[in-house]
Amino acid sequence: MNEDNQSGSGLSGAERLARQNEALQTELRELSIQYDQALAHISHLKAYQAEMELHRQGLEQANVRISLLAEELETREQAYREQAESLAKTSAELDMAHKRLVKAYDDLRRERSRQERDLRRMENELELAGSVQRLLIPAAPPENVPGLELSMSYTPASEASGDWLGFWHNHEADELSIFIGDVTGHGLGSALITAGVFSAVSTLSVLDQLTNEGAHHGPNQGQHADFFHTFLGKCREPQFLVQLLDGVVAGMGHGQFAMTLFAAVYHIESRVIRYVNAGHCLPILLGEKDVAEETRGRAKARALVARGAQLGLSEIGSDPQRDESQMQLEKNDLLLFYTDGLSETRNDRNRELGVGRLVRWLRDLHDRPVDAIRDALRVRIEEFANNTKADDDIAFVIARVTE
Repeated sequence: MNEDNQSGSGLSGAERLARQNEALQTELRELSIQYDQALAHISHLKAYQAEMELHRQGLEQANVRISLLAEELETREQAYREQAESLAKTSAELDMAHKRLVKAYDDLRRERSRQERDLRRMENELELAGSVQRLLIPAAPPENVPGLELSMSYTPASEASGDWLGFWHNHEADELSIFIGDVTGHGLGSALITAGVFSAVSTLSVLDQLTNEGAHHGPNQGQHADFFHTFLGKCREPQFLVQLLDGVVAGMGHGQFAMTLFAAVYHIESRVIRYVNAGHCLPILLGEKDVAEETRGRAKARALVARGAQLGLSEIGSDPQRDESQMQLEKNDLLLFYTDGLSETRNDRNRELGVGRLVRWLRDLHDRPVDAIRDALRVRIEEFANNTKADDDIAFVIARVTE
């Protein structure tokens, strides 16, 4: 400045002012540039500040999301822990269930093995009962019975039947006893009851035969013949014999089994039939006059009517009321003794065969030989059933008076 003053000391005042003005202008321009730079810097700082604000807001939002995620993570962890506990509990339950299932399977396998053994035992029992039963039924009725033509049929519904039929032909007394019965139920028990009745009748029949033979062999062998003859004569009385068999069934069955039985004695010479019925089906009697007459389109028929209690239900030694009846038969009279399995046969429409239908069939078949009647009845029964499996045994005896 001093220099300027010195150098300009020689200048005029206007020149000095001009130089000062120029210096001021230069300084002003420099300040203006600095101001613009400052404004630009301030603008840059404001933009940076705005950007930082956005970053701060983003960080706040991120913190909020992180907090929410942390809460969700905690919730999920809690859920996972609960699920893990539930899975552990379920696994324990499944383990217990598996153990119970294994035990149940083992029990079932043992039970099945036991049932198979029981089934084999029952099959063996039924096979044995069937074998016993086949031995109790005669292969054919007695032959050469004067004045009678006989035929029979026996069809069991299962391996072990409860039906039984039998005969006792006394040549000396000129009598034929006919028996037909039905033990309740099936199986070995019924077969054994039948066997007891069969054994009693067979024993009496054999004893009767031996007594008759002994009576002709002199006093040494026939010395007891009179006693046995009297005793067996009593046993051939239907009422006494049925009472005797009642005791047999009661003694064997202990009140658990019952048996229906129709017992008849036919006197060959007089054609009189005497009979006792222990709760059994009434035999059908069809004579020539019955066949010729019809009532409203139905064949007329008669029955051997007698009433009485079943065997095996009374105490041994008691005397239930069973009346003995008799009927005079005529030549060509046809008799059908049967078990309820015949009359109660059902077809595929659940209709019962019935006694009325049996009478009509017998009327149609009356003039045929008894074996032909038996065969025709078998065919008609099968046709009526129409492939329906029988649930009961079927047994019947056909007898015709020929003289």
